[in-house]
Amino acid sequence: MRLVDEQRRLRERGRIRIGYSTTNERGKKIPHKLDRFRFTSADRATVEQVAAVYGGQVKAWKDGGRSEWEVVTDVAELAVVFVTGGVSFSQSFEQFNGGFLVRFCDGETAHVPGARGRFKTEPCSCDLDGEPVCQKTTHLGLILPHLPGLGLWRLVTRGENAAKELAGSVQLIESAFAAGLYRVQARLLIEHREKRRIVDDKPVVRKFPVPVLELDTSVAALGGPPPPSLPPSGAAIDGGQRQAVAALPAGTGSSPPVPVGWEPVDQAALPETPVPGVREQLDAVHTPAKRRKNSPPPLPATGLPPRTAAQAEGDRTTCARCRESLAGTPVMRNPDGPGWVHKNCAGDDTTPASAPVDVVE
Repeated sequence: MRLVDEQRRLRERGRIRIGYSTTNERGKKIPHKLDRFRFTSADRATVEQVAAVYGGQVKAWKDGGRSEWEVVTDVAELAVVFVTGGVSFSQSFEQFNGGFLVRFCDGETAHVPGARGRFKTEPCSCDLDGEPVCQKTTHLGLILPHLPGLGLWRLVTRGENAAKELAGSVQLIESAFAAGLYRVQARLLIEHREKRRIVDDKPVVRKFPVPVLELDTSVAALGGPPPPSLPPSGAAIDGGQRQAVAALPAGTGSSPPVPVGWEPVDQAALPETPVPGVREQLDAVHTPAKRRKNSPPPLPATGLPPRTAAQAEGDRTTCARCRESLAGTPVMRNPDGPGWVHKNCAGDDTTPASAPVDVVE
């Protein structure tokens, strides 16, 4: 049994990052961009699994006051599984102070810390037209199918382009699953862009990375049915609503290297499992009811074959006693056997039938 109003989610295994930061002599953080994916997690074994599949060296890393582990991989594209239904994607305006979340809102309603560690609501006070108080933050949760273990890897970005483009990509994928599509081929990659502006009469070129979900199929193919050789897929998450899963293979056209110690399974060499029939399955689980001590003995079998439905129903057009038509008169079942009789005939026990009646038990 499950709670009908309980949210269901996967635990966060770690973060997917596209940059890092250093601290200068004034204590200010300086961001730096990467052309490869960087993974961080509090579990060293998890980061070592990432390094075994995607390359890189595992190192200790400090996230504020927390001790974690990181690895800068050798790949700029990832195969991922995207879980729909509000489990893997969210956007909000967020404000941090000293490493603590002090406000997040959706543009209309803000949530701020209240009594006993709970959040209370108030009107949004993010100054979006002037100097922003909160940062627009996008959370994208992804499953990496080539890594062992169960859980989500979360990508957090505060870029304007990522906020708009990832929201559009997620909406497109979810609409494809709502239309009955089985699988969406795509890639998670880092795309480097630049903006050219004139600032104070001087040309300025700003370069920045953007995480992108890239489809490996045409948009027209998103409305097609699942291939006949593939079974339907999906999971019941989040209160019983059907949540689909999109498999996003690597963009290079080949899977990442298999971790050490893993071997592929030869499906053809597996023994064929016989499928039992319905009667065998029922016999395997059938348990006769336990008789009570004071219950009467079972009735002995009569040895007669059971009547068919037609025999039990009998003739509905002729009276079983007087052999006259039943049309237009009140009738009832024959109390002496199969068939039907006039109500008048049923009440007259002295009126014999005009022809012998075969009673089928």
